[in-house]
Amino acid sequence: MLIILLALVLARQLSRRITLPLTALTGTAREVARKGIPPENINIPSTYEVGVLASTFNTMFERLRES
Repeated sequence: MLIILLALVLARQLSRRITLPLTALTGTAREVARKGIPPENINIPSTYEVGVLASTFNTMFERLRES
């Protein structure tokens, strides 16, 4: 029983580490669709795929601001 409880807690923590940054990126994408390029970059402290995606968004925003 304890192992199942521990597995559920770990699964929840892992899912939050993934979904919270994705929710932030989704919100930024919606804001861009409504208002245009945001004046600031996305700040998501992650070095995994979500962090790479946020960095790519930032690069795209910087290039669009320059044009």
